[in-house]
Amino acid sequence: MNRLLNENKTLKDCLICSSSSEEGIHLLDLFICSNCEGELVDVDVGDPQYSMYVRKLRRVRDSLNVNKTGEVPK
Repeated sequence: MNRLLNENKTLKDCLICSSSSEEGIHLLDLFICSNCEGELVDVDVGDPQYSMYVRKLRRVRDSLNVNKTGEVPK
C-alpha cells in the first residue's frame, strides 16, 4: 500500500519485509526497500534466509504471469 509522505514522496510497502519506505527499487508493480535490496545482493545460497527470499520473489514472477494472462496463478 502506498501512503503520501509529502508533495513528492510516497511511502511504499516492501515485498520482503513489509515495512514502509520511500527508498528502494520497483519490480513491475512491486517494491523492495533499499535495506532488503542490500540483503538480497549479499545473501549466500546456504543462508537460511535464502529460501525465504526466493519464496517472496516468486511474487514478482507470478505478477508477470498475471500481467500476461489476466489470471492469478495458483
